[in-house]
Amino acid sequence: MKHICNVFPVRSLFFSMLALAFIGFYGCEKVTLEGPTVDPNEPVSFSEDIIPIFNDNCISCHDGAVSPTLTEGEAYDELISEDLVNTEAPADSELVVKLREGHLAGLSDFSIQKIEVWIAQGALNN
Repeated sequence: MKHICNVFPVRSLFFSMLALAFIGFYGCEKVTLEGPTVDPNEPVSFSEDIIPIFNDNCISCHDGAVSPTLTEGEAYDELISEDLVNTEAPADSELVVKLREGHLAGLSDFSIQKIEVWIAQGALNN
């Protein structure tokens, strides 16, 4: 009876597997997938872009019981009166900072970008 090492040399198998592993780790191009980004040159509307974000993500808590109230009729006045937006430095706005720090887990970066662009465009009640 022949020994398996004589039929299929283990050393050859080892080096073949090592070569394939090397090619697998170093032979592929690294690809990073990024999500969509907001074009800062496209107008962002408070009523059409920002209110839907609040409706979908925020008003379960910020419906009047928790400040600021972010319901459709109250949100703009609340954000302005509580000084939560800073048009001079949108990224430093308390609203943006809290969202970036994870105040609302699961809110997409795209939505946060949209809010930040709205602030950068003057935080208009449009």
